[in-house]
Amino acid sequence: MSSSSYDPAIRKLDELLKMKHLLPKEAAAMLDTVSSLVDKRESYCARMTTEESPALTKIREAAGTSRMATNHLEGQFLKTLVSMTRAKKILEVGLFFGHGALAMAEAIPADGTVVSCEIGAEQVEKTQKLLDQSPHGKKIQIKQGKSYSIVMVPANISNYTLTLKNFQLDRK
Repeated sequence: MSSSSYDPAIRKLDELLKMKHLLPKEAAAMLDTVSSLVDKRESYCARMTTEESPALTKIREAAGTSRMATNHLEGQFLKTLVSMTRAKKILEVGLFFGHGALAMAEAIPADGTVVSCEIGAEQVEKTQKLLDQSPHGKKIQIKQGKSYSIVMVPANISNYTLTLKNFQLDRK
């Protein structure tokens, strides 16, 4: 079991495994079985997904094991969603090291755009350097700062178009 997993359920399972000696034998055996099944699932998913680009690998490695970072499987899943929906314009809230943004940028057409909002100026600077190393990095626009007090996206927007274009809510 990977203690660096991004999945909160796996993290809790890891915590339980550390306390396994306190459990009755039957419960400990069941916990081992669950742990084995989770490991097999993770291994299967890793084997079945496509490899990420060298630029994505570099960003993922720079991010380390932070739970804020998009991992390999999540990045490939985002690419699949973007490809399936034929998205051209994407809004991302929270850039961190840019793995998710770059994964989506790799899936959009050359004239597509990923707009990513990030609060930290230092983080934006680090991430921009990483994104600049990819030919798809030019599709990513980073908006830095605390510009939004509230962003609300309705669940059912099929009857109208939602446009997020250069808006800023004041805190007055």
